[in-house]
Amino acid sequence: MLTLSTDALDALTQTATVLDTFAGLIEAKEYVPYLDTRDPADLLLAEAYDQAQAERGDPRRAGHVAVDDLYIPKVIRLAQARAFLGLDLD
Repeated sequence: MLTLSTDALDALTQTATVLDTFAGLIEAKEYVPYLDTRDPADLLLAEAYDQAQAERGDPRRAGHVAVDDLYIPKVIRLAQARAFLGLDLD
């Protein structure tokens, strides 16, 4: 069983997604993270997300992207996602 502090989970969430907290990630109704699991930090977040959703009885699981052909740099993904959601990029 994976155990990380709330602060660590929030930091991983902020780095890999457009959300500010891990709790917000878990509770997001229409959002499932797709993470580059070649990155150890993204892999930790994916495992924590999957574990938390399983504990809640939620069938959603993180998308694990680790195929070179599907790789899109994280910075581009975040910028596009933030722009799509209308979030301030500054």
